Amino acid sequence: GAFWSPIPMQVIIWKKLFRIKSPLIMTTHAFIPDKQKMFLASLWYALTHASPSMILNGIKCLPYRRVDKIICQTKLEKEFIIKEFKIKEEKIIVISNGIDLNRFSNITYDFKKKFDLQNKFTVLYVGQIIELKGLIYLLKAIKILKDQNIICSLIIATYTKHHKIMDDAKSIGIEKDVKVFLDLKEEDLISAYRGCDVFVLPSLNESFPTVLLEAMGSQKPVITTNIGGI
Repeated sequence: GAFWSPIPMQVIIWKKLFRIKSPLIMTTHAFIPDKQKMFLASLWYALTHASPSMILNGIKCLPYRRVDKIICQTKLEKEFIIKEFKIKEEKIIVISNGIDLNRFSNITYDFKKKFDLQNKFTVLYVGQIIELKGLIYLLKAIKILKDQNIICSLIIATYTKHHKIMDDAKSIGIEKDVKVFLDLKEEDLISAYRGCDVFVLPSLNESFPTVLLEAMGSQKPVITTNIGGI
């Protein structure tokens, strides 16, 4: 995806320098309409809104008009790309995420029992610990429930090794109600999905997150934000 990685631009430059004729196919991996603009539009926005970071965003989006085919995850994203980057419809194909439902039908251990959560309503989050995921709002929601004598345990399954989520939980006053699991194995992750009471994804921006499908594949109710491809 061009928005998260310099690789698409590097490949485009490489192709031009060495006159390579192979077609370039790019997947988007990002759907952030307020930050994805053509370069000139980004430059104008940066000047009129005193937002220099938009110049970098414009540079990141240059590959959109310089590849032969774009794969995106939702029809909504396809419509946005056509309109924003003035790209022909036939240049874009939608391939939505999917999951193997058999993964979540396997018998696993009792996650709540193993981690002494039997008598607690358990909320599960799976994903990165970055600002974009809106976890601070989930922590504050857990605190609101706690103040109303509704005790929840928040389980965070992530592969983000360096984070301050427990510092945030401590400052809010819910550090005892939050458990972080790093790099869970397949059996552990599936057990967490199957053992939770509700799955929550509080993201501020998303394209089409697989974790929502995994939670639904585990027959769990989902609470999430009405943004992007969601």
